[in-house]
Amino acid sequence: MVSAKRRPTTQRDDDHISSALLFGRPLAPNWSDRIGPDPHRPGKGRARLLDPGIPVWSIVGYLRGLEPEFSAKSIEEAAIAFNVPVTAVTAAIAYYLEHRDEIDAILKLHADVMA
Repeated sequence: MVSAKRRPTTQRDDDHISSALLFGRPLAPNWSDRIGPDPHRPGKGRARLLDPGIPVWSIVGYLRGLEPEFSAKSIEEAAIAFNVPVTAVTAAIAYYLEHRDEIDAILKLHADVMA
């Protein structure tokens, strides 16, 4: 589990983030404070950036559309596209890495609907 209380390092292992950087971009120590539940759609896969309310799955789906793997470049592009700070995008990615199965299920559902 990602914890804002952990001392920042420069390492990332599997789904556990213990880094001040995520894919070469800054990860705010209080990143989890930026993510919250959607009051109209329950479930961990439906979490959103509290300000401005963008679903995490939407940001992750956008990033996946740019490149198959997250990168500093795609994170920058997503921040511009969603008009949010880079640290908001990295917060969304950090949340995704903790709740990958739930968010991937939503992304698959959207892909199936569009097919």
